[in-house]
Amino acid sequence: AIFYDNNKVELTEWGDETYVSGGDYRIRRAVWGLFRIIETGKTVCVVNTHFSITKDTDTYSGGQAMELIKITDTLKAKYSCPIFIAGDFNARKRTTVTYPSSSIYEILSSSYIDTALSAELFSSGNKSLSPTSTVDHIFLIGEAEIKRYIVLSNKVFLHISDHYPIFVDVRLE
Repeated sequence: AIFYDNNKVELTEWGDETYVSGGDYRIRRAVWGLFRIIETGKTVCVVNTHFSITKDTDTYSGGQAMELIKITDTLKAKYSCPIFIAGDFNARKRTTVTYPSSSIYEILSSSYIDTALSAELFSSGNKSLSPTSTVDHIFLIGEAEIKRYIVLSNKVFLHISDHYPIFVDVRLE
């Protein structure tokens, strides 16, 4: 799902694409919305997804990554605006420790900009995190100034989910 403030943005188009590759068909999908920012008239596209937890690069998560890239390529060809791709990708960036899902992250980062790594400021709450330690990401296609990437890492959020909420503060060109 994508939640938004209809006092600030207007949803002009939307879609719901189910992945063919692996996972539970009810929740393994890409949901997207094209939004017009009321104050400026600028347009932005937002995609939300959740990949299977399996680390099988060729069939499940890897297949979903390739399907997501095709979906966002279609959106990019249709709309000339920044596209933000957010969600639980069950994939960490490769660092000094190689995670089984690093290849999934590498597939995504070869097509998308990782906003956590391009932000002017990265911050997290009372738990010290690095931009590479999370399986949740916000990627970008196109032009936008990423002012701040925030992980709301207060322990209170762990009562709601096993993940901390993330968001970016952006300035559209």
